[in-house]
Amino acid sequence: MILQITLERLTACAGLLLVGMALSACANPEHARARQEAAQAEMEAKNDTQCRANGVEAGSPAYEQCRERIAAQHAETEAIRAQRSESFQRTLGAGTSALGGH
Repeated sequence: MILQITLERLTACAGLLLVGMALSACANPEHARARQEAAQAEMEAKNDTQCRANGVEAGSPAYEQCRERIAAQHAETEAIRAQRSESFQRTLGAGTSALGGH
């Protein structure tokens, strides 16, 4: 009897914990947007610093070329990451489709 009550309480607490985590993740979209904007601003500052480190003046053609090169590198890296993620999702789906009998 004591074990049953403890197991029921444990299950209830675990359920409440999961609901709380889900709500906290969704409750503050402004916080997520602010974090994303801060990360973008940090990347912009880092890119600016990287281009200026070579003695290139902001606004000059060489600076613009530097920024374009960095943006292209970021885009390529993101495309590779997206491709790997998609490939992983396909592999994961193929691996679990046999379990569902589909």
